[in-house]
Amino acid sequence: MSTRIVSLALFAVWIAGLIGCGNGTGNDGFQEPSPTPEGVPTIAAPGTPTPVPSPTFPLVVVAGCGPTSIADPSNCPPGLLVRSEDGGLTWSLRRFEHAFGDLSFVDRSKGWATTGHDVVQTVDGGETWESRRSRLPTIAEGACSDGYSGVAFLDGQIGVVIGAVDCGISIATSFVLRTSDGGGTWDVAFEGYGAWYAGLRDVCFTASGIGFAAGAEIVLVSQDRGETWARIDETENGPFSGTSVACAGDRDLWLLDDLHPAVQHSPDGGVSWIDLTRSLPPGPAGLPSTIGFFDAELGWVVGGQDTLVLTRDGGASWEVTALVNGPVPFERAAFLDERRGLAFSWATAALTEDGGVSWRLIAVTPGELTRFFDIEVIP
Repeated sequence: MSTRIVSLALFAVWIAGLIGCGNGTGNDGFQEPSPTPEGVPTIAAPGTPTPVPSPTFPLVVVAGCGPTSIADPSNCPPGLLVRSEDGGLTWSLRRFEHAFGDLSFVDRSKGWATTGHDVVQTVDGGETWESRRSRLPTIAEGACSDGYSGVAFLDGQIGVVIGAVDCGISIATSFVLRTSDGGGTWDVAFEGYGAWYAGLRDVCFTASGIGFAAGAEIVLVSQDRGETWARIDETENGPFSGTSVACAGDRDLWLLDDLHPAVQHSPDGGVSWIDLTRSLPPGPAGLPSTIGFFDAELGWVVGGQDTLVLTRDGGASWEVTALVNGPVPFERAAFLDERRGLAFSWATAALTEDGGVSWRLIAVTPGELTRFFDIEVIP
């Protein structure tokens, strides 16, 4: 047999082998994958689309009450919580006998809330709540009662509740209660006087454990994870008073006083303060109601009318962003990341997906007017 014939025969055998390696279709040239042991990755065939993972959003919980009416906003019937796990696109609603005021979640399951004259706890993501009033020390005497206005937990163990003694006509004493065992026991960390007409109203912690609380004519800072609190009565910027606070990063503190209005910033945990009121752009009629920060750079002041004042450089400059036309001003806002944010009035809600450049209305409680009091974003 000639060398040419042998070569042709070997070539034919080689071609037949390639065809035999097909997966049964006879035209793709890929072998049928054999069963793969568990834990060993498979290799996709060329041209197979790579699955794109679904985005993971923080859990957003918003406290409020409703239905209510624009004609009588003070009429706040039993409370409700709305929750979103897809960045604000869809919401679930659950009603409760009590209206929630302030929220603080440790994780997606465990959280705390104030309800006026009670403090409640959840361990199932807000589905059910249990009163913890009996565990708290009593400050009030006689016919007066303790009113709770804010709650903040640094971690699963350390947390504080703020409030004031309510005597009907006047509020004389503000207080801070602290727990270091996850709410099992509480101690009085601060007790003092504020303005006669208001006590402590808002509280937060930085990532490093600096505590910050404020009310009308009373501002407190804690450098030891809420164990002790020092009062800041006055600085070079004048008397200190605040109605909304924000904590960002390890040491950045922000204070909004809606009575003047004024915005103060401390970059060093309350040691020094910078008055940023003049850096805010002039806005429409109305008073700002809350301040918030996503991180040390991205922050906002909301309230007044249908606008949100944003900073992207830690307060060095601010810009006014138009929300949407609504029947009442927006009062609350929160950002889930640098692009996605939510804003609430007690009649409507808005969503941005471009960092606050544009906003659109979203349906949170369709068919009814709801008054919202606090927003909690849980990673």
